[in-house]
Amino acid sequence: MKVINSTLILMILASLLALTACGEGEDILVPDNNSPPYDGVPTILVENYINRIYIDLIGREPIDAEMNRDVADLRAGDLGVDARIALITRLQSSTEFVEGDSSYKEAYYFRFYELSKARMLEGVSDGEIYREIGLINDDILRDSLAGDWVQLQIDKAKKQKLVNVLACLDQYREGDISINEVYARMLYNGIYDIINMNSINFIRACFDDLFFRYHTLAEFDQSFPIIEYGTSGTIFGQPASNKLEYIDVLVNSREFYEGNIRWAYKTLLAREPDAAEIEAAMQDFYQSKNYQKVQLDIMVTDEYANF
Repeated sequence: MKVINSTLILMILASLLALTACGEGEDILVPDNNSPPYDGVPTILVENYINRIYIDLIGREPIDAEMNRDVADLRAGDLGVDARIALITRLQSSTEFVEGDSSYKEAYYFRFYELSKARMLEGVSDGEIYREIGLINDDILRDSLAGDWVQLQIDKAKKQKLVNVLACLDQYREGDISINEVYARMLYNGIYDIINMNSINFIRACFDDLFFRYHTLAEFDQSFPIIEYGTSGTIFGQPASNKLEYIDVLVNSREFYEGNIRWAYKTLLAREPDAAEIEAAMQDFYQSKNYQKVQLDIMVTDEYANF
């Protein structure tokens, strides 16, 4: 017969008693089990994060001097949120001279303007817009020589719409117009009309470009008479009687802000936001119209940084 060591039996009983003492509702504290510190993040991941921020915000990679400075700044701030905010804010708003970019702010808003044209106007270049304006100027001259004052005013209005698109870059950067006005101008011009010819395609494109969804049958039935015939109607519960008023309702709707939140997530994280993320971003964005804050809140996360 085998004899069981009494010491071993006592150790087993003690272990069972200890486990029984920890009830189902009690937490078991494990020493030295804190979340890993950011100082354990490899430098290559920090550099990848910085590189990604530069490309997303100003459309280029950082030069060596910028990379070295930004790695040092992030490390000095323990890769914390405050250090990340400082870097992102610098690229969005610094007016200090930067060779090749004039300033980070200039580069940031040019990038935003170009991405907005890509989203709304199939990436039309400013050169193409200027060429279209030149053609309209020829028409204006002919109208004037022919004494066709009605057509003259029509052509002047067509020209002004394109001039307004070009002016978005400077006026949005300086805070003279809101993001709502930027997208109203992107919709209200002859190039957008050529891309989306006829009222049916225009309505479809508005919903797709602004809201990233297809219109409902009810929304189309409300929209079509306004765009096609210029008759009074309502869309999103607001009155409109022509294309300009219709666009104004769309870009001031709550869904416009949600669409831009979706755009931020698509461009920065390559995914759709969930309902909680949309609601969290909407709390401030709907009042402030500050799209830069929407971007910042995404870019400070560990998901974006890949830490």
